[in-house]
Amino acid sequence: MDVTGDVKFVISKALDIPIGRLTDETKLEDLGVESLKVIEMVFELEEKFDISITLTPDAAGRQTSLSTVGDVSRAVKNLVDAKAAG
Repeated sequence: MDVTGDVKFVISKALDIPIGRLTDETKLEDLGVESLKVIEMVFELEEKFDISITLTPDAAGRQTSLSTVGDVSRAVKNLVDAKAAG
């Protein structure tokens, strides 16, 4: 399973941007991602991988731990790996 590729596909589809624009370093903020869109993407990723992603907002209400495409990919991969192991 290519978790990174699947995560990039979900982000690309949700934002209607070419998948080729997404690298691990791409900041969601630079893509114009608003909190509602983050929630939509999280729901889609949770459904796709049958996992539960916990979002913890900062004082301004932004999700700081998932600020780049790579952050999202690593978080999903860790949850998928933990589910497979346990």
